Amino acid sequence: MTTPEDARLKRFVVIAAAVLAAVAGFVNSVFLTSALLPVSHVTGSMSEASVDVSGGDLSGLTSLVTVLVAFFGGAIAAGALLGPHTQTIGRRYGVSLLVEAALLGAAPLVATEQQDPPYAMIVAAVACGLQNGIFSNYRGMVLRTSHMTGTLTDLGVLLGCRGYRNGQAWKGVLLATTLVTFAGGGVAGAYGASAAALRALWIPAMCCALLGGWYVLYRHRQHVTRQA
Repeated sequence: MTTPEDARLKRFVVIAAAVLAAVAGFVNSVFLTSALLPVSHVTGSMSEASVDVSGGDLSGLTSLVTVLVAFFGGAIAAGALLGPHTQTIGRRYGVSLLVEAALLGAAPLVATEQQDPPYAMIVAAVACGLQNGIFSNYRGMVLRTSHMTGTLTDLGVLLGCRGYRNGQAWKGVLLATTLVTFAGGGVAGAYGASAAALRALWIPAMCCALLGGWYVLYRHRQHVTRQA
């Protein structure tokens, strides 16, 4: 039986995953538009690196490898911030979101035209790795917010096995919502990059800051209520 607390947590997870998927889509579009490299997913970068190596073109390999290492570093930071108990929503989720907001906000400020790969790309890749690690697992369910291949697969499996008939309809809502918001964030990111270049990253930074700040306050109020 679903308790009110469970319902609130599920609602938070759906909202947070939707916002973060939109953020990832936005950030990825900004860098695909400005630097022709993705920073929010690893598969494309690894494939491009393999093609470059096979063709003997090593000019862009440093940038690709650096982005991969930065993303991995962000994932490590997520594990360090959240600790081993990632199957429940804890207080550090809000702090992690605020850290991501700071990284995305700093990325345009460290951008240089001479440096390759750009510092902005490195900082944004760390932010994306951190984000993907934040919601890597919720009650045994793998969540992805920075890339949608697995999300589309999970949604297809859920529909195929009719899992929505066994109290899993909310998972379908979660997966479908992240797909839609990732695409929407990508469209917004492309427009933002065209209008403001890397400064467009301040929009997803603000979204992460608002979501993280809201969650920190929510957990604080919960703590005060329990102490009363």
